[in-house]
Amino acid sequence: MFLVCANIYKYILFYQPLLYYFSFYESYGCLIESFYIFMAEIICLNMQSLNLRELILIIAGITILTGFLIVYLKYTASHIHGILHWAIGTFLIGTGLVAYGLYPRPVEYVNLIITNVFAVTGQCLFLTAVWKFKEKPVNFYFVFTIPVLAFLSTTVFTLFLRHMGLRVSINSILYTVSAGYCFYEMLRPHDKAYKLIFQINALVILIYILAMLIRIFVSLSLKELDLMAPTPESIILFLAISLTVIILTFGFIIMVNIRLSQDLIRQNAMKDKFFSIIAHDLKNPMNNIMGFSDLLSVKLQENNREETVYMSRAIKQSVTQINTLLENLLEWALSQTGKVRYLPEKINLRDFITEEYKYYLPFAESKKLSLDTEGITAICVWADNNMLKTIMRNLITNAIKYTHSGGTISIRSEQQLSFAEVSVSDTGIGIEETTMKTLFSFDDKMTTRGTQDEKGSGLGLVLCKEFVERNGGSIWVKSEPGKGSTVYFTLPLCVS
Repeated sequence: MFLVCANIYKYILFYQPLLYYFSFYESYGCLIESFYIFMAEIICLNMQSLNLRELILIIAGITILTGFLIVYLKYTASHIHGILHWAIGTFLIGTGLVAYGLYPRPVEYVNLIITNVFAVTGQCLFLTAVWKFKEKPVNFYFVFTIPVLAFLSTTVFTLFLRHMGLRVSINSILYTVSAGYCFYEMLRPHDKAYKLIFQINALVILIYILAMLIRIFVSLSLKELDLMAPTPESIILFLAISLTVIILTFGFIIMVNIRLSQDLIRQNAMKDKFFSIIAHDLKNPMNNIMGFSDLLSVKLQENNREETVYMSRAIKQSVTQINTLLENLLEWALSQTGKVRYLPEKINLRDFITEEYKYYLPFAESKKLSLDTEGITAICVWADNNMLKTIMRNLITNAIKYTHSGGTISIRSEQQLSFAEVSVSDTGIGIEETTMKTLFSFDDKMTTRGTQDEKGSGLGLVLCKEFVERNGGSIWVKSEPGKGSTVYFTLPLCVS
């Protein structure tokens, strides 16, 4: 290390003319040169006296500091999943390195347990953070199994079958396995916008895995090890750990920033759609109400009962349209700002749908439609009550809107292996294949008018998709133009 610092010192002196070249005045050049020489001498002195224990504690301090950086990030991007898991993982790895730096104090076994279990748990939390960020299900079996194996191997080969080399090798294998899983996830970005940063993170993890493999083969044949010996393998290992944690942490911060920029672009598009809905979809029914109200007063004076009834129904239809639109707008706006709380509970589908469909029976009867709920079974699902109400309201309303007089709307439920499948079918006008591609998004949204010229905003199905996915389900449509449509969605079953 002394030779490296000496070379730095010589490098500075060799490029002395450059210091003057980049300075405006000669005195500034001398000042800069003196500063670099002073810093080089300090580095040389520190590197001569630095041992492995101090290096580990420095790395631990840097790791813990990056953890605080991630905690701060959590407050600025609270809606993004995985940030807290990454922060806790960073703190655990930092604490494990502190314990390793203090080895063998206070007690060798306690020190090794803290070091290995905290470090491998931190790595598993990094993996969990990646899963959460990608909105994938967490493999809890893997996350819990790896730390338990680290605890068992440390206990067995420290207290019972003392073999330090074998213990170090087994724990290094566990580190490699958890890092390998994370490497695999980094190779599979969920969006092309993250491809570059995921590849950089994967490369860093690969370097860490190679360092761990070196540690496995070096330690395997040794029964006793001096954990504080400043061997090249130890220095390479801990430098690899330091670089891995720091680069991955900043890589994760970049991932969060990409997500924030995507959210900003999406919210701007949503804002434009929001104003478009207010300007057109809300304005038209309001104009209808105003126009029909003026005509209604004239027809009442003329005592024209037939025209009065027709205009009353038209006003009611416009009010219903405005009410549905405002409910969807409110729920959509709340969901986009993250203010819709997910509060799941046990719900009996038969009781829930039987109660809900009563509200839509008058609308169905006004179009002479029949509502069939005989196919609903008493399945217990785990879902948010308010979100499920919004889903059913929009699906039933759409079915009523796009079904001709005399048609039928059927609601069915069926229990599968781990979820319940609910379907809402109608015998209406159906959906064209080109329309189905953008049915659940705002992209090029073109709404189709109902059988009585009812107009929609396109918000309903977007909300349905968002709320179904928030409840851990999926939604899809099958339709044939002229014969009707069926919307299917799934919900998780209750855990007994």
